[in-house]
Amino acid sequence: DMFEGNAPFKPRYVLPDYGRFLKQGSQYLELEPASNLDEALNLLTIIYHHVPSVTSIPVYLGHLDEILMPYVNALSEQQIYQKIMIFQN
Repeated sequence: DMFEGNAPFKPRYVLPDYGRFLKQGSQYLELEPASNLDEALNLLTIIYHHVPSVTSIPVYLGHLDEILMPYVNALSEQQIYQKIMIFQN
């Protein structure tokens, strides 16, 4: 039993397709697809809390640079940096 106590089973490693989630949204969570960087970061925050995990936050966060690149559009490097730093905290 790995000395984890009496708790419901939670998978250790779940690898969701975060890029697909951002493009399609989620009917189950009633979320529309992201249309800009703010919405993309907000959707990622929401989905991270819905991925089952032992640590309550997913182990795999995805390739953030690849999945967020389509949402950067005409933002300056400073604006992108500020948004990512807020997302990080």
